[in-house]
Amino acid sequence: MKKALAVMLSLCLACLASGCGPAVTRSRDESRPLTLNIASYFSGEHAAQTYQELSNRFAEDQGIDIVDSSTLTGDAFTQQIINDFAAGNEPDVFYFPVGDAQTMIDNNQVVSVQEICREYPQYAANIQSSIMDDLADENGNNWCVPVIGRYQALYCNVSLFETYGAPLPHTWGDLLSAIEIFKQNDVIPIAMGFKDQTALWVDQLILSYGVDEHEASPTDAADVPTTWNQALAQLVSLEASGAFPSNALTSNRSTALTLFNTQKAAMYLDFSDSVSSISIPNTVVASAFPCRAPHSGEDHLIIQVSYGYYISRKTWENEALRDAAVSFVMYMSSSDAIAHMNEDGGGYPTILLESLDPISGQGTLAQSALSLCRRAQAHYSMKERLSRLAWSSLVAAVEPIIQGYGSIPKTLDQLAINNRAPK
Repeated sequence: MKKALAVMLSLCLACLASGCGPAVTRSRDESRPLTLNIASYFSGEHAAQTYQELSNRFAEDQGIDIVDSSTLTGDAFTQQIINDFAAGNEPDVFYFPVGDAQTMIDNNQVVSVQEICREYPQYAANIQSSIMDDLADENGNNWCVPVIGRYQALYCNVSLFETYGAPLPHTWGDLLSAIEIFKQNDVIPIAMGFKDQTALWVDQLILSYGVDEHEASPTDAADVPTTWNQALAQLVSLEASGAFPSNALTSNRSTALTLFNTQKAAMYLDFSDSVSSISIPNTVVASAFPCRAPHSGEDHLIIQVSYGYYISRKTWENEALRDAAVSFVMYMSSSDAIAHMNEDGGGYPTILLESLDPISGQGTLAQSALSLCRRAQAHYSMKERLSRLAWSSLVAAVEPIIQGYGSIPKTLDQLAINNRAPK
């Protein structure tokens, strides 16, 4: 039966003009209750609460029951979904890591976005095309609709910057000036814990030293960009110059975040899921880590988009459930829903960012995060391109390099060799 796009959900009726996503009509016996089984994964109290509110509103408006009994997180959640599919007890819609769905895809247990779009042309139409392209398989097929990713930002305590007259780090020169000013005033410039933050600093500095070179995936020593050597040398220099806490080599992310929250450190580099742990959001702004020439003054972000909504094949072949499942995903990927999911600025919206408006009453940090995501050019982490062996060997080599018994050239030569391993 031909499907058609129809009325908005009641939540979105008031904001048709603002880009909220449409629902689809269902053709079924309305006297019989319809139940949609959802499996979701959302970490963080705010995200979980917001997801539940949106889900409840959708269910109430559509007059259906939504059953989401998900209680697990992390690897346990992933394994449970895999087990459910193996047992023929799969959910109708599930929010799942992209890299772990291959077995279901191979077994024809999920339906592609392209197949869905043949009947529902507006399905996933508001998602950034660059993100969909990056998530496509080798045949150009997409299997899920992403809604929220994460971005890497330099969080700055503007109160400390104003107190000591330090420039916000829009350029590399600004960053170095700010570091020196804070050092002179006994403020830790950048909170850092090498024990679990080395990877993001390596990734960030390599991007900052060469936006184009960051995209490389060398398998020969001669092909390793020179900017990678310079970036690692800069990390050594920053540590030696006192940009980080004196105990940074033995500290972790939690310790670094505490220094930032207690205003003993002026800056903090991390992924956006740390936003919920920043206890001083009204004195903090999210900034892009500055780039060096020729990209000085430009905003570039490292992002990760690794989860999305899938629809099972079994549900797709059930006409009544098909409509409900498609409608649910379209609603949860609408600008209104994503804006609410990202109310605290802790995620990277996957939709066309010009359609995303700030939530009324958003604080300083959330507003700056949305502005940053809108204007910055996004890049995927080196981790996505390098083999697992190459990436892990690079990160592991940083501490020996900083302590003086490791070699940057040898590390990068070995990285190229290790990058020949399977991804």
